[in-house]
Amino acid sequence: FPVVVPAPPANTSDEVATPRASRTMRILLVEDNDAIRNTFARALRARGYELEMAHDGRDALAVIDQPFDLLLTDVVMPHVGGVELAQAFREAHPGAPVVYCTGYADQDLDLHLPRTHHVEKPVALRDLCALVDDALRAVEPKQPTLSKSSAAS
Repeated sequence: FPVVVPAPPANTSDEVATPRASRTMRILLVEDNDAIRNTFARALRARGYELEMAHDGRDALAVIDQPFDLLLTDVVMPHVGGVELAQAFREAHPGAPVVYCTGYADQDLDLHLPRTHHVEKPVALRDLCALVDDALRAVEPKQPTLSKSSAAS
């Protein structure tokens, strides 16, 4: 007779307790590799985060005035790179953390700036989620940061 073995739960090695925030935190996720972007998105959504995804920095700039709590970005991308995007994000969302995720170790990142974090690809999803949790926990605002142009409206 056949033996049926139940499948193990998905991502058991990457499970981490869901963050406890007073509201849903919004993340702008920018990554030009579709597989990586979608994998990161699944992990972050499973933790309760709301995401806006962009394929590259140019696409991200088109939505940067929306309220966001954190930028998670690749560094080397077509059109507009992650460092340039982070500068625009900081102008639109003062105080919001930036997390760079790159596979290039020799990038000139602005890690000296407050609330700036860096992980190298490949990265375990549990490590990425833990870094995002910590970055947001350190600056958890009462409301999402509004861009300067949205606040003036």
